[in-house]
Amino acid sequence: MLNIFITVDTEVWPHDLVSGPGEASFASAFRRDILGCTRAGNYGLPLQLKIMNDYGLQASFFVESLFASCMGANALGDITGMVAEAGHEVQMHLHPEWAQAVPGLQSVYNGGNNLQDYSEEQQYQMLEMGLNNLAAAGVAGPRAFRAGNYGAGFSTLKALARLGIEFDTSYNYCYLHSDCDLQTPEPLLQPTELEGVVEFPVSFFQDWPGHYQHTQLTACSFGELSAMLDQACQHDWSSFVIVSHGFELLNPTRNAPDSVVRRRFEKLCAYIAANRDRMQVRMFRDLEIPDMHEHAEKKPLLSNRVRTASRYAIQLVRRLPRRPALT
Repeated sequence: MLNIFITVDTEVWPHDLVSGPGEASFASAFRRDILGCTRAGNYGLPLQLKIMNDYGLQASFFVESLFASCMGANALGDITGMVAEAGHEVQMHLHPEWAQAVPGLQSVYNGGNNLQDYSEEQQYQMLEMGLNNLAAAGVAGPRAFRAGNYGAGFSTLKALARLGIEFDTSYNYCYLHSDCDLQTPEPLLQPTELEGVVEFPVSFFQDWPGHYQHTQLTACSFGELSAMLDQACQHDWSSFVIVSHGFELLNPTRNAPDSVVRRRFEKLCAYIAANRDRMQVRMFRDLEIPDMHEHAEKKPLLSNRVRTASRYAIQLVRRLPRRPALT
């Protein structure tokens, strides 16, 4: 049985973050990035929750929590409350970019946008603050974490272990030469213990010779995602990690709904629900460490050029200009 982890990075990005966001700017960003407000309706977090619930699926929402140290706990509580009320789980996400706006962290912030740009002690300080913010919002004891920008290093994992976080899912093979610094002798394909935590790598596949694509909702076609899930089942993989964001049902500029991605998401949910004999959605809160086992397969999943070409054509259609519909 393939264990699928649908992970949703849930975050707010005010345009004036560098100078310190005001209440109006933050409220506008919340409506855009969390609620997905457009003139055509709301296409953010509430819609994602509804679609998954319609198909009887659950997801892990990695909620960025450092922002609450700057903007207060109410907005964070609104986000975590929506997720919990719908029956899904909240885990922790953190973008150190917020440190520049947090009074207690401004002396720590060095301009780096990735956790691995900071010392282990500085990361520990940010992570502890993020955990405390989640606790204040009613989320006790998250077990899993993902670094913003996948920007973790081995020092990040050490800090997580000290804080009692058991699982990390920051490893992204496609980001190893940029933001992610979790370099290992062999590509990680399945859960592996590193520095005292179990690392759940974001799943990826080879889409043409020498090039790889991670399994993010907006970065892959439905044909690619379903084919890779089938391959993972055939290869007896234990886990498959899919990435999304709270605003991915919006177009790339987040000012109107993206009908292509919405259909893709609904088809993906329907496909997983229709194949419960081979695959099941899991959440990190229910995992037991002994359930994880080393996987012998050393080669990544493999797509083909036909699916890759189809994805490029679909992405081109998505980027055609449309009339803005932001409220």
